[in-house]
Amino acid sequence: MIYQELMEDQFYRYLVNDGVRKGVKKMQETVIGMVAESSAKLESLARTKITAISSLDRLQQLMLDLTILHSHEDMEQFLLSLDEHQSDESTTN
Repeated sequence: MIYQELMEDQFYRYLVNDGVRKGVKKMQETVIGMVAESSAKLESLARTKITAISSLDRLQQLMLDLTILHSHEDMEQFLLSLDEHQSDESTTN
């Protein structure tokens, strides 16, 4: 019952949504940092592709996927394979 009342409160919803946005932004920067650390030349491509993804679940999966890529070429191919339907996921995850 209290949860329902909180969710009806505009200020509370703002705080929750702001927290989610900050979490997504932090996760995006972490994934971009992982790419840049492995290959600085791919940072711009990573920034373009990763900042389009707003799903925390998807970003977490990308982090795991990136850990198994060992070469510049593999990482570049992986980033290029990220298409629009993967990038348009919602922040509700």
